Amino acid sequence: MKVLFPVALVAALFASSAYADEISNPADQIREQAQSVKTRAQVVSELQAARRAGAMGEVGEDVEYGQHAAVTSQLSRAQVAAEALKARIAGNVQVGELEG
Repeated sequence: MKVLFPVALVAALFASSAYADEISNPADQIREQAQSVKTRAQVVSELQAARRAGAMGEVGEDVEYGQHAAVTSQLSRAQVAAEALKARIAGNVQVGELEG
């Protein structure tokens, strides 16, 4: 029994450190997922071209990105909530992350 505890403790420490290495730096995970096919110079060039064309504003400038039609509903908030609950109970709504 005295030998079993230290062995279990060491095994737990190694297992937890191996797991910690996998997730210790979220920035690495984001960097891997966001690999670009363009160079920084290409992106800067495209940004400058968009600004010259008037498609982008300058930093700190209030920019209007287009007008959207006003969205109105014929249902009350309570009616929408009731329909959503009914759909969820019926299994027609997926809750959580989407697979993709």
